[in-house]
Amino acid sequence: MTILDVLLAPTWTEHALCAQTDPEAFYPEKGGSNRAAKATCNRCPVRADCLTLALENDERFGIWGGYSERERRRLNADEDARTAALDLIASTPIDLPAIEDRTPAPTPTPRPEPVMPTITSPTQEPTDVTDYVHDMARVLSHTEGHPDKLVRDLRKLAVQAVQALATASTATKAQPATAPTKPVAPPPATGPSAKTVRAWAADQGLDCPQFGRVPAKIREAFDAAHAA
Repeated sequence: MTILDVLLAPTWTEHALCAQTDPEAFYPEKGGSNRAAKATCNRCPVRADCLTLALENDERFGIWGGYSERERRRLNADEDARTAALDLIASTPIDLPAIEDRTPAPTPTPRPEPVMPTITSPTQEPTDVTDYVHDMARVLSHTEGHPDKLVRDLRKLAVQAVQALATASTATKAQPATAPTKPVAPPPATGPSAKTVRAWAADQGLDCPQFGRVPAKIREAFDAAHAA
């Protein structure tokens, strides 16, 4: 049989009992027993179709329709024996088993999000790391042993955060207090003011904007004129 024959397999194969059992049982080793395979074939509702397919394709291996390789060779060699075997199978009524329901399974209902317990927050916002640690500790006490795995995983992260906050709080309190530093006043401006440079530029007939920064070329000209 070719790959195309397998892809275009007849629909009766959906009822074959061999598809529901171990396929190795239908290909026993030389000298091995084929009783289990034949017993399955004797209960199969498509036994006649299976045997006909094997005879038409001259299958040389395996148990097909309850017949071994040697038995099928005798049937192919004797037309009367072949007809009698197929008639005998056809005369044994067997109810077809129900075809497997292949209807797609319904989409499962999404699980509702876990509801975290409501905790009353203080009216005044925390002003110290310790306050945050206390609030987190209350949350952890309400979620201990929560049935939802997601909440339990988040709780583990919260425990790590509380430990880090507690360590930071301890380190902050251990540091000695230092006096606040006074802001350093900017150094006083040196050189002529922008107003003086603009007045000089006006006397010299130079174009200088009245607002904003004095152009560098105007200031350089002023410095050069007063350097002598």
